[in-house]
Amino acid sequence: MRSACNLSTGAILWGQVLRAILPYLLYLMAVALPHILGGTYVIESVFNYPGIGRSAVESAKNHDYAVLQAIVLLTGVVAIGAGLAAKLLCMTLDKRWKHRTEEQW
Repeated sequence: MRSACNLSTGAILWGQVLRAILPYLLYLMAVALPHILGGTYVIESVFNYPGIGRSAVESAKNHDYAVLQAIVLLTGVVAIGAGLAAKLLCMTLDKRWKHRTEEQW
């Protein structure tokens, strides 16, 4: 099927729709990253997988607060860094994002 500009449906989807939705998709994926990291804590604890989530739970059980603080700091830096990187990437991909105020986020 061809459109008025003699473009196929696939060309319209890949050329116009994907370009318009890509910044929002990237930003939503970055916002979901803290939830994914929080889910790893639960999954690693329940299924006894080795990883940062199980280390956090074990250090909390053993009152090893230095390790727990380091893990929380690392998780926070990753979450904030992903949000900042996504916001900056979205600003370069879509110029309309530069004119947004904090209330519009």
